[in-house]
Amino acid sequence: MACRLARGGWKALVAHPRATVNLLLLRGGLAEVTSWAVEAIRRGARRLLLLGYKGHQTQFVPPTGELASAFSLLTMLGRRVGLVVAADDYSRRRLGLAQTCGEGFVRVSLDGRRDRCCFVACEYRNGK
Repeated sequence: MACRLARGGWKALVAHPRATVNLLLLRGGLAEVTSWAVEAIRRGARRLLLLGYKGHQTQFVPPTGELASAFSLLTMLGRRVGLVVAADDYSRRRLGLAQTCGEGFVRVSLDGRRDRCCFVACEYRNGK
């Protein structure tokens, strides 16, 4: 069954047993991410995934300290209410929780080129 959701439609799906709520942290967005997490928990979320922005718009990349604060806060919330909290590979690497991003991951472009990273501007590109 396919469904089309309007803006804010995540609220209709958040309590599904296999749903994972993705929380994108932008620079200066700790309060907003925390608010989204609390709302998701109130609506029955069972899993939260923290994503630190890493695209081309460097003014949106959160500082490592802010990313660490967000992950710590979400982890603490998760322990209190019994839900799973995780971070994407890039965020885990920035926090020193992993040595590589997407180990075993290979991105294949439409023209057949292979790349182990999804973002051209990633500071961990080419083994950095």
